[in-house]
Amino acid sequence: MATSGTTWTLVLRCFACNGKFTLRRLALDRLLAVPLLTPCPHCAARPRIAARPHEASQLHKIFDLREEKQSAYRKTDDGDAWHFNPSCSQWPLAGYVELEILPSVGQFCNECKARHAESGHFSLTPTAAQRGLQEKSLFHGGTVMPATGQGRR
Repeated sequence: MATSGTTWTLVLRCFACNGKFTLRRLALDRLLAVPLLTPCPHCAARPRIAARPHEASQLHKIFDLREEKQSAYRKTDDGDAWHFNPSCSQWPLAGYVELEILPSVGQFCNECKARHAESGHFSLTPTAAQRGLQEKSLFHGGTVMPATGQGRR
């Protein structure tokens, strides 16, 4: 069941060039507006809503929509502890760096680790975190993504 903190990954197909593009970490309130406002990164085509009933709108099509299960890793610009649990009391909301891959430098926040252990998942150890091979691991490979919201690029 979705919660108010749920974020979504939306894959759109451009109406003009047929290219696919992905938008991540969208809150539900933004999810509906994005296909109407976002230009295609491949051809720069902007969606257009018809002004009159007899005209055709030109909108990107929703190709895929999924609830995100994986949190990103965040740390403040001047901090050295990486957070991976958005319910952590120290979860950075502004002035942060965000990764979608396992950080290779720094330590994990003790509160995030404790919350993770309380949730019944495996214990975090440096070996498990570095390899990311545990079957129930929350770590996965990916790409470095710019932070959404008030983070920096």
